[in-house]
This record gives sequence, structure tokens and C-alpha cells, in this order.
Amino acid sequence: MYNHLYVDISQCDYLVDTIPAETSVEDPVEPFYGKRKEWKKLYCQPFLDAGKTKFPARAFYFGGEKVWLDYCLYVKNR
Repeated sequence: MYNHLYVDISQCDYLVDTIPAETSVEDPVEPFYGKRKEWKKLYCQPFLDAGKTKFPARAFYFGGEKVWLDYCLYVKNR
């Protein structure tokens, strides 16, 4: 449906991707590019996983267990 909005990954020099929890299953539509050998990790920052963190912990700094992902910038290996 939105394929016309995307650039082919072979044309990219940089990529931003999240590193999912180990229990996540790779989706063929949106693979884990960061786990592929052709990409080198440059920088990562913790990113709150809103889908796995309950509301009170998302809304307030204190209370509840927060689930974090790594949000990373990758560069293509040459």
C-alpha cells in the first residue's frame, strides 16, 4: 500500500533501526537490518518500547517497569 513511499535499501548509505527484544520474530516485510553483516552500527540510544511498557510507567518517570529498545544509526559497510 505504501511501497511507493520507500527507497530500495540497496540505495541507502545510512539506516536507522531499532534492535528488538530477543524474543521478537523477524518480519520479512521489515527485517532486522542491524543484524545483517552489510551494516555497521555507529550510534545507539535507548528508546522506550511503548507497546510493552504499561501506561503509568510510560506517562511518568517513576513507577512501573519500563521496557527499552536500542534505536541505532547504521552505515553500510563498503
